[in-house]
Amino acid sequence: MAVSVFPIYLVFLLMAAVSPASPPAPLVSPFLHSVAGLVVRSDHTVNVAVPPINKLLVKARILQQAGPTEGPMALIPGGKLTACDRFAKNGKCEDFQLKPYLIDTMEVSTAQFASCIKAGVCTDKQFTNYTRSDFCNLGGPNRSHHPVNCVSFFAARQYCAWVGKRLPTLREWQFAARGETKYKFPWGDDEPDCDRASFHGKKGRGCGANFTSPVDSHADHLSPLGLWNMAGNVMEWTAGMADLPDDDPEGKEIPIDENPRTKRFQMGGSFADEPHVMGVDYICFDSAKSKTIALGIRCAKDVAER
Repeated sequence: MAVSVFPIYLVFLLMAAVSPASPPAPLVSPFLHSVAGLVVRSDHTVNVAVPPINKLLVKARILQQAGPTEGPMALIPGGKLTACDRFAKNGKCEDFQLKPYLIDTMEVSTAQFASCIKAGVCTDKQFTNYTRSDFCNLGGPNRSHHPVNCVSFFAARQYCAWVGKRLPTLREWQFAARGETKYKFPWGDDEPDCDRASFHGKKGRGCGANFTSPVDSHADHLSPLGLWNMAGNVMEWTAGMADLPDDDPEGKEIPIDENPRTKRFQMGGSFADEPHVMGVDYICFDSAKSKTIALGIRCAKDVAER
């Protein structure tokens, strides 16, 4: 009995129609502009073509990435933080007194976050994986020890709560980055280079690697309080609110803390950001629902909860 080849032929035609001959060049350089002394981040493009890959395979990779649920924390003794307004003509600075707290020594890894997914706590509506962009580490090859990225504020907060922690405040993050020093960057006042951080420089994204670096990279250039990658690699969500939405998107009351349009502070710069974004006083913000390739997690904890 003859077998028609038309359905198979049709499948190949459809695949050719939807598969570009070559993937479009990714555009991830951020466009930044100042608003009231802060920086609003545009969305780093994440809709970048990846090699044809089965979504089920990526889900399986994510589960395989699952590892230790949390890493070591550093005790931050508290003290006086001097934070400066980089937009002020007179270089205005303000002092803040911080109490002791704990903070992760490294960014939350893909393996750690994958464990939250495996446990059924972290849900895929709040993060983007490798099927959407090859810049996203979840489900990507050989990236278990890289920082998780492409996560919203809600995903970051959910993960930290799952391991009994919370997101740091803006001032806690800044103090962890430079302590009581007045350093421009976590390592001092020298401009960023590829020995100190993973950023978008002359060599390209991630210092030419085009991706993030492992969470324990740049070990020779820690912050004064012993933290890894407080500049570059991924920008980190904080608990602080930059401003409030005028109204909610559905015309009904939504608590400010849960409104996806509420802007949240993000700190530290990323592998896709230019050198000046690495500065400790370079404050950015974006909507809580943002899931760009630049955004990751570092958790904190009150000392009494240890």
